[in-house]
Amino acid sequence: MLVLLYGGSACGKSAMAEDVCSNLGGEVLYVATMRPWGTDAKERIARHRSLRADKGFDTLEHYESLQSLRLSKTYHALLLECVGNLVANALFEGHGDPRLFPDEVLAGTERLLKQVPHLVFVTNDIFSDGVAYPKETSLYQNCIAQTNRWLARRADVVVEVVCGLPIYHKGGGLLP
Repeated sequence: MLVLLYGGSACGKSAMAEDVCSNLGGEVLYVATMRPWGTDAKERIARHRSLRADKGFDTLEHYESLQSLRLSKTYHALLLECVGNLVANALFEGHGDPRLFPDEVLAGTERLLKQVPHLVFVTNDIFSDGVAYPKETSLYQNCIAQTNRWLARRADVVVEVVCGLPIYHKGGGLLP
């Protein structure tokens, strides 16, 4: 089962993703995709680590394509935090052609679904501010939009998180 959780910054999507994984039972792998560059990133990473410290998740730092993700053991669920960071890493670190990124996510997700019964992906809604951005930022927005659309089509459950409240757009009765 693929679960996609999306929302704006600090909306509660990470906490909900962790709760979903905990409720699924079994061992969970938390795949962290944010590079620890700069004070803000390091503080955010530390905050997320402290929030999940007692939840028993294994953590893997992974900054590149999902196709290159190799699991060292069997897990019941995998929580990926977050798709937006993978897109940024690919675009701004030169890990491939951004036009192919949605296809890479597709292939990597399908491969992971063969190894892990439950995938829970967190992604961002970065499209609601109405601001015109420079070309590089617009490219990022376009790439994440394409990736989010594909994931939403493929997902069994799609949840928008607003102020900590879930709005189910697909598969509302499938989660424990």
